[in-house]
Amino acid sequence: MRARFIAAAAVLFATSAFADDHLTIFVSDIGRQTAHTTTSQGGNPAVPVNHETTEWTGSVGIAFAHDWSQYWSTEGSIARDQRYITGTKFVSGVPVTGRQRISTTPADLMMQFHFPNDSRWNPYVGAGAHYVNAPDVATVNLSTLPDPNGNPTLVTAQTFENRLSAQIGIGTTLRITPSVGLQFDVKRLLRGNGTTYDPLTRLQFGVNWRL
Repeated sequence: MRARFIAAAAVLFATSAFADDHLTIFVSDIGRQTAHTTTSQGGNPAVPVNHETTEWTGSVGIAFAHDWSQYWSTEGSIARDQRYITGTKFVSGVPVTGRQRISTTPADLMMQFHFPNDSRWNPYVGAGAHYVNAPDVATVNLSTLPDPNGNPTLVTAQTFENRLSAQIGIGTTLRITPSVGLQFDVKRLLRGNGTTYDPLTRLQFGVNWRL
């Protein structure tokens, strides 16, 4: 009995000896998106005028990880993501398009397995869950069928819903100093349908601090 107690205490001590907390500030899928929109120019009949717009897309977030041993860790993260879609409506009888911003707050919980080595690189693989809330946005596109008066009708062409997905990931941390490192991640959702506000694959880069 005493031997079992000593063995259990040794395991717990070994686990606590490797225990570490990490804080990471990261960006994900940062890029610039260019799209064409139209406005309605006055007159009878009104005419559409084409424009080109460019916006920044992607997310900024924070992650907290706890190392249970030199092999296993758990990481939770939350981010603020911004993307855009193009919606269509009628203005003075002319179809015009505009950009609508989609803002969401995705959250991830990952269990990670690390591959310890003697270099500054700490590679790992992981699996877990990903959740994103649906944006409060609706796009309106032109219907192909006219109303009884011969005018085009409007329909809601796209709706959004909250998404909970399983995901896998692979990454590595480059330790610059014992307390600071650079973290690189690729995460992939285990589902077949991506959306504008929840892509299937996400690339992530961050600065990691050991607490």
